[in-house]
Parts: sequence; structure tokens; C-alpha cells
Amino acid sequence: RSQVMALYFEKSLETWSETALKESLELEKKGADIVVYFLCGSYLSDEIHVAHIAKCPLPDTLDAENYDDLSKLLDVEWVVDHAEKVLRMLPGGVTIVGITAVCSKKVFTDQRLVMFNSLKKTQSISAALSTLNLESFPSRMALIHIDLTTKKIQTVITDVVKRGPDSPSQIKFAQLKWVSLVTRVAVDIRQAIDVINRDDFYAEFTAAIKPWTTSLCSSNTVYIFDDEYKDDAESLVPDPKKMKNSNSVEVFMYMASASSAEPKEVAKIGEVFEVTFDLAVRATVPIKSTVADAKKAINHHIIRQLMARASLHYESMEVQEEGRRASPALHQFPRAATTVIPSGGSLLVYDFLFEGDTAEDAIKNFNHLLSLKTSTVEEIDELWERNLNEGEKEEPSLIIQHAHRLPEPDNSLSFCLCLFAIIAVIIAIVVVAVISTAS
Repeated sequence: RSQVMALYFEKSLETWSETALKESLELEKKGADIVVYFLCGSYLSDEIHVAHIAKCPLPDTLDAENYDDLSKLLDVEWVVDHAEKVLRMLPGGVTIVGITAVCSKKVFTDQRLVMFNSLKKTQSISAALSTLNLESFPSRMALIHIDLTTKKIQTVITDVVKRGPDSPSQIKFAQLKWVSLVTRVAVDIRQAIDVINRDDFYAEFTAAIKPWTTSLCSSNTVYIFDDEYKDDAESLVPDPKKMKNSNSVEVFMYMASASSAEPKEVAKIGEVFEVTFDLAVRATVPIKSTVADAKKAINHHIIRQLMARASLHYESMEVQEEGRRASPALHQFPRAATTVIPSGGSLLVYDFLFEGDTAEDAIKNFNHLLSLKTSTVEEIDELWERNLNEGEKEEPSLIIQHAHRLPEPDNSLSFCLCLFAIIAVIIAIVVVAVISTAS
């Protein structure tokens, strides 16, 4: 029998349900009979901690004369698409742990299957985005109904993978505290892959980094927390009062290389991917987490940062012409801009800016997708990373050769970072090798 999970909300969210009810009543007048919210938080043993709640945006078609089209409001793909956008913005260790629906009892009953399927797909995307499906990911999620008429709140915990009876739960409010896991990862991956789909950069990028991420998630990766080596079962912060920093733990990581570009190691080489990144990591976990929880959060953060940017880059790519260019193709991923979730204290959330984007664009995305009330550019930190200059774009080989010379961070940890993938077509080399073997 599944263990009952406790559901804790950050104390600052105590009045959230009242605000959501008022907002939903106003939207009901415009024809919205249900409003969905994403619960952003962390798993801690048999507990779910919620730090922030973001409203799923409503369809642009919603208006008072469009009442017959309200089924679009809880279209599974609509909800899941926005859930993925929210997930991209969250730090490792924090994910979507459930959804809240504000509506009448009848609508909730009618739409319950849609909500369950939305949760199930969201969990699946979370696992892929955070682990590349290399390891298990929490599958028990909260489903909350706030009755628009009676204002009563009903909460259940449902396992979206091992489907079984829902477990009734109850929201408890507490002064929750999260810890930021601070580290830096500089990596140069060179990986030969088969051609998967000439039009699917995202799939090929995933294949290119999978050996490295497999190594990252293995037991061979070493983590040192605040200058101490700790066993997985130990508490990350045994005594919060004795922390070196009030809400952060410094982490040193070491892992062996897992990339390969030797033609003989791949049966049908189509491309060589060179992925170079120097990433500032700010994963986040509840302060009562174990060392094992912290390790997972860091790994999830790194993988999610790479996959989120790759996904956004792929979505922005123009349709490629048939055939690959013989010369290396440079792909520069969008750079990070961050702000802090007020109720979480140390929860740093991310937006990703393309060349030409500004802090103003980040403000719009934070407010639209995370329901933040960010209003000034001073609240946005976009100094973490930079775009490549024209010289670097023209000579990508020089960037690869000198990847280890990327600038060191200063005391504020606002440093320059380059993140890109180099694709070099080596079909000609394969052909030569085959001919030599045949002769």
C-alpha cells in the first residue's frame, strides 16, 4: 500500500486560494468555466512542498461570445504545452508537483480525466526534460479542486504511472525553506552519432549528450558539499544554524569523460556533435533533503538547462534545406536571464533569451508563464552569460580548441558563458574508410 503523502504549501500562499477564486469568478463572466494552476515545488520523502503557483494561460480565443469553445480551455495538449514551458524555467530539484482546478463540481467531474491525463503527460515530460528517462522520476502528484460555488477545497494525491485509488490529502501551510546548491560545470563533449532524422536537431542533440548524461547520473560522479564528502543517506544540512551561508551549499563535482568521436566506435556515423558549455548551477532542494536528493537535483538542473535550451533553439530553427553542408554548423543556444520567486526565498527561475532579446522580454515571460509580478529590469539578472561575438561565429574551431579558457566567475558569479553545439559532417571520411576496408 502506498504511503500517504503530506502536502505542504509555503506559508505566504495562505491567501492564494481566495485570490484564485476572485480571479476565476471574474474569468467566469468572460466564459471561462475552469481555470487551471500549476503547483511548483519539491518532493521530500513522503512530503510534497509547494513553493509557487502559476496560472496556466487561457486560450486567446476566450471571450464572452465563445462559450461553446470552452473545451479548448482544458485541452490536454494546451495544458501540457504550457506545463513544459513552466518546467523549462524551474531549477533542478523543483518541478510541477500537481495542478489545481478552480471550477464548479460538475465541471470538475466532467473534466477529471482530462486533468489526470494532463498530469500524466506533464510527469512524462518532466522525466524526459530532467533525466532523459535515464532514471525514475516521482510519479505521485497533487490534484486540487477549489469549488467555485461552495469555495470548498478537495485534495487528492494520485499516482499517474502506477494508476490506483487516489489518496485523500489536505493542504498544510508551513514556513518552508529551500537551499540553493551552487556549483559550476564546464564540459566539452565530442560525440559521434548515427543520423537519426535529418530534420530533427533536438533528437540528434539528445542522442549526442546521452552518453555524457548517463555518466553524470552514474555512481562514479563525485560530489563534495561545503568541503565535505557525505554518504547519500546523510542530511544535506544536519544543522541549519551552522550553515556557512544562510541559504546555499557550495558543491564541487568530478566526473569522468564519456564522449567519443572515433569512427570505429559507431557503425554508421552521420555527424559529430561538439557540445561545449560552462554552466553556473543553482539547483534547489528543501533544507531537510538528503545528500542523495541534492545530487539528483544538481543532475536534473544540468540536464534540464541543456534540454530546455535545445528545445527552444530547435523551435526557432528554420526548415533546413535538403542535404547537410560540408562545413561545421554552429548552433548558439539562448542565454539565461533569472529572477527570484518571492515565496521561495532562494528559488532562482530562468528565462532564455535569444540574440536581440532583452530583460523586457524576460519580464513578459516570467509574468505570463510563472504568474510573477516582475515589473522592472532591475529585478532581472541577465549577466550570467553572453552571446558569441562575430569572430567566434566565424571561427568555431578556435572556440573548441580554447574551451577550457572560458572566463572565470567573479565574486558575484555573474560571468560569461557560451553554450553551443558544433555539427561536423564526416560522411566523406566514412566513405573513404569503407573503400579502404573493401580494398
